[in-house]
Amino acid sequence: MRTVVATLLLLSVSAAQTLAGVPSSGTLSPSNPQLDYDGGPYTAVNPSGLAGEPDCSLVPNSCDDFALTTDIDASWLAAHPTAVVDIRTTWPGPSDFDVYLQDQFGTTLETDGALAGMPEHILYIPVAGVNTYRIRTLAFVAAHESIHCTVKLLETPPMNGGVAVYTPSTDVFTCNKHLEGAGLAFDHGGDGEPAVAIEPSGTTWITGIAGVGAGIGLWKIAPADVCSQTPAFVDQPDAGVGGGDTDIAIAPQVNALGYHNIYTSSLSLANVTTSTSLDGGATFALTPISTPSTVQDRQWNAAYGANTLYLSFNVGATQPGQVLKLYRSSGAGLAGTFVGPFLPRGTIDPTITYGLGNLAVDTRPGGDETLLAAGPDGQGNVYQGWNQNDANEVWVGVSRDFGTTWLQSRVVTLPQGNSADHKFTWVAVDGGGNVYTCWADANNVYYSVSQDIKTSNTPTWSTPVRVNNGPNTKTCVLPMVEAGSAGRIVFGWYGTSADDPQTAGASWQYFAARCNNATSAVPAIEQVQVSDHVVHTGVVCLNGLGCSCCRELLECQELAVNPTDGSTFLTYGGAGGSTSPTKWPESPRSPARRSPTTAARVPP
Repeated sequence: MRTVVATLLLLSVSAAQTLAGVPSSGTLSPSNPQLDYDGGPYTAVNPSGLAGEPDCSLVPNSCDDFALTTDIDASWLAAHPTAVVDIRTTWPGPSDFDVYLQDQFGTTLETDGALAGMPEHILYIPVAGVNTYRIRTLAFVAAHESIHCTVKLLETPPMNGGVAVYTPSTDVFTCNKHLEGAGLAFDHGGDGEPAVAIEPSGTTWITGIAGVGAGIGLWKIAPADVCSQTPAFVDQPDAGVGGGDTDIAIAPQVNALGYHNIYTSSLSLANVTTSTSLDGGATFALTPISTPSTVQDRQWNAAYGANTLYLSFNVGATQPGQVLKLYRSSGAGLAGTFVGPFLPRGTIDPTITYGLGNLAVDTRPGGDETLLAAGPDGQGNVYQGWNQNDANEVWVGVSRDFGTTWLQSRVVTLPQGNSADHKFTWVAVDGGGNVYTCWADANNVYYSVSQDIKTSNTPTWSTPVRVNNGPNTKTCVLPMVEAGSAGRIVFGWYGTSADDPQTAGASWQYFAARCNNATSAVPAIEQVQVSDHVVHTGVVCLNGLGCSCCRELLECQELAVNPTDGSTFLTYGGAGGSTSPTKWPESPRSPARRSPTTAARVPP
């Protein structure tokens, strides 16, 4: 950030040179901490900012200006030393805009024009007194589109995190293994956004996406393959009809044939295809249209008992007001067995923007699948995570009647100007029924735990605890958490030593952290670098299909805890979208240590 110095002078801009925002001016102050204006539509492009100061007079209908006045008393600034002015410009479609904050002489003080398809965002430190600036917006790529700009006076203190002890981990992972395999029509050697689930027997299943119309790939790793170096490609359980997103879940109890049902789902944007194997992965039965709704975004799976399957996803054409729906099948996800929809978020506010989170189930026996009632300690509870209010709030919903009705619980409200949408918020349930959620604010990964949400109608959550630590994880994105036995959790995320996800040339690696006392007042967190190569270089775009570049990491990766020995299995994308599995012994249960190139899961 840069301190802005300006004097009290009014800006004068000729209407012949530029459009004006609507409204065209406003005063920001502690008593009026937010301004909003609109601009456009723009019909021309203006690249003048590439050569120096942006000049609206060169191209008609390519710019707009907003006269911003800040009126902030020195005593208020002294009492709020972390205050900033936050300028965020958004637009709905494929255009690209550059935004400049200028002084009264037209000199640029701050600018943002990083990526097409991503909001432009400027932060600057306000100066005491009455000061006048100009916010100038140029259309760099125009499609007859309009912009909306929000200007806020914010305090940006760091997250008030709980206390933790951080140590480098002495655990090691196996060599990263690139998953390869080709179906009858599509090659899955470059699949991305992988998901993983592990059977109670220790058999590991991984699925990845080849893109809409190319389907999902599926791999199997046998328990005897302790180094995870010989994954077997099992072809396409969705028969190639999806491929936009994927998820996988394993039934915790055996079916009538003596197998644990394997559930995969695949997104085609128009619907979700679920595929169920009742015979240990030998064959899959497809339900091509699992839901009667038009699917807008990412789906999630979770399983309970022998034959109960949950499927949730976002529907609706656009934000805000997107509806999160959940369906339940008591018949192993087979055709005609889904009921719903049920609403994890409850009543939807059409003015609120919602972000996605995953779906999880307390798999402990004790829930009654016939009466649709969870056990007395929350056995069989269903949990769904999300963020809302411009990703400023992290929420978790709980259902104690097999997904039918839901209680919504706000975990935390982030400091203003922060966002938990760095994708996604994640929920996990440990062997004691404790519920965890984690998120990233683009710099740090945090987690919070609730020990009473399983039964209380007024759940409490712990103070957020920062997970990452050290200079190699200064910026973190795409976090997730998984849980093992009571109090034990593991995290995975992409991290870099750069200051910002939009840093050109940044080197990204994959990291993991383990905590064996996650419900204690002072958790001990051990961190290790998992990847044995740089998995991405440069800017990371997390805006989905709105990204014009830099989306190689996509928006999902997963890890799982092996129920046979507590080891961790990680699978992530990178370096062109490849999927790489690794295993990590869960210390102190696994006493063996080997070199990083030969480390393997070792039973305790």
